[in-house]
Amino acid sequence: MTHERLDIVNLIENNPLEKLSKLEGAVVPLKDELSEEYGLEILTKLRQNNIFAEMPTNESLNKRMKKADKLGAKFAIIIGETEVKNKSVTVKN
Repeated sequence: MTHERLDIVNLIENNPLEKLSKLEGAVVPLKDELSEEYGLEILTKLRQNNIFAEMPTNESLNKRMKKADKLGAKFAIIIGETEVKNKSVTVKN
């Protein structure tokens, strides 16, 4: 899996989502309130751009990643303290 950091402003405003429009993904925030709130924001933006995505919750990070893989997610957006602070995301595919 590769890691790629994307600036969320560019992700939405420059609309490279056309490239991801046929993919299904998962938003995986760390288990803190700010990450989960930001995760919901990202999930909403993905869905508004017709990208089907889910956000597994109430489990450890490892279990949520496995669940995303089991659901057939082709990419996972990882959100932690750094991503919240920088208004960015980390994409694993």
